[in-house]
Amino acid sequence: MLTRQRTMILLLICFFISYAVSFPVHAAQSAAVKSSSTSRQFGAAPFDPERTFEEYNSNLKVQEKGDYTIVTWSPIYSPDGQHIYMSVAKKDKWLFRGKEVLTFNKTGDGSSKSIVFVNNSIFFGDKKSLQVATINLEDGLVTSQKTLHIWDKPADSYSTARKFFPIETNDRSGVIYETEKGKYEIVFEGELSKPLKIDDPKNKIKRNIASEMILTSKRDRLIFRGGAVTTVFNINKKDMLYDARGYDWVYRGISFYDSGRFYACESGDLFSIQAIDENFKVLSKTSFKVPAASDGYFAGITVKNNVVRYWNFKAYQGTNSLQVTNFNLGK
Repeated sequence: MLTRQRTMILLLICFFISYAVSFPVHAAQSAAVKSSSTSRQFGAAPFDPERTFEEYNSNLKVQEKGDYTIVTWSPIYSPDGQHIYMSVAKKDKWLFRGKEVLTFNKTGDGSSKSIVFVNNSIFFGDKKSLQVATINLEDGLVTSQKTLHIWDKPADSYSTARKFFPIETNDRSGVIYETEKGKYEIVFEGELSKPLKIDDPKNKIKRNIASEMILTSKRDRLIFRGGAVTTVFNINKKDMLYDARGYDWVYRGISFYDSGRFYACESGDLFSIQAIDENFKVLSKTSFKVPAASDGYFAGITVKNNVVRYWNFKAYQGTNSLQVTNFNLGK
């Protein structure tokens, strides 16, 4: 978990520093220079009034789905088991804050569950099985809980227990896991009974499984974003996309993905954001005055109504609050 936190911090740093960006097409011309806006306390109240979130002992994630802003966190270490908390705002106004939506009691063998937050679906698994719980965004109550997969050969150690990983899509995200060697399933939120089955005879997915993974809208390609390098797996051809030399086809400079688009961020005399489609065609480039550097725990990037929203934990006036910086890409 500490590795993931360090990765988030590095992403935060990279978001505001200069790096070279290379695409197969020319970027659109920048429009007038804009200014970003920052709210020091999203929703005009702390997301965690009881202060259960601890910056160095919790995983914090902000996601947006329609009108809802979903905040989830879970302490990395707790002596009495694992606790999952959620706060939800609707149209930027809090519906509930700091609600404990799931609890896993400490087991006799000391094993813990791996947890992936996908909007209001919480995927969790251990050495034996993968399950999912669905949370009502209006009140924080669990509306359903289902076992998705039981491992034929349970993992024999914590290092091999995590067999499922988050994957993003245009409309509904989920998790990907290996059912047997070279065979994978993707299970989507809101579509749990219709997993997408993928064959990978050359074990290309396994080599990239730790990357940020995106399934394209047509569900024909898996895109792996690892650091500054992005590569592509063709689901129908069961192999990677290669260049003329026979190497993995590489795209550079992608920063993040949201709702069917990639985004690339550059910083120099100006700060700019490029919007890029799933075929890596640059759709627009918007320039901003360089924003003030953010501090605190990085909690995610979302795109809502063509506004890129950059989230950080903020100890605003001694509270557990969220700071959000908005970059409006519209006219």
